[in-house]
Amino acid sequence: MGAYHEYSLSRGSDMPNNCETSASMPAELWASTEWSKCELEKSVAEGIARYREAAATARQAFSRWRRLGRYARELKYADRYEDYRLARAKCEAQRVALNHLIDQLGYVPRVPTSH
Repeated sequence: MGAYHEYSLSRGSDMPNNCETSASMPAELWASTEWSKCELEKSVAEGIARYREAAATARQAFSRWRRLGRYARELKYADRYEDYRLARAKCEAQRVALNHLIDQLGYVPRVPTSH
């Protein structure tokens, strides 16, 4: 695949200090909308895989934070919550980038899950 541009997503009050995260989008998508259907479908499939990865990372970070139970809100565990919030923001940025690619393609291709 070619070069990538960063697609930024600023989050408001639910992100620490208006955290800005980014997800990769192929540079060719920004330069031209004249991709072949095959190229675009391949990019969407790769985007779906990256989104699934980001979602899994966010779920794991959330689980690590929630396992703390009643201690989760203590200041000494703030880093685990921050890890979760950042992972969630990266997942959201990847989702936005993926939605843009899917809009360009016009449908969601079947992408097998990998275990």
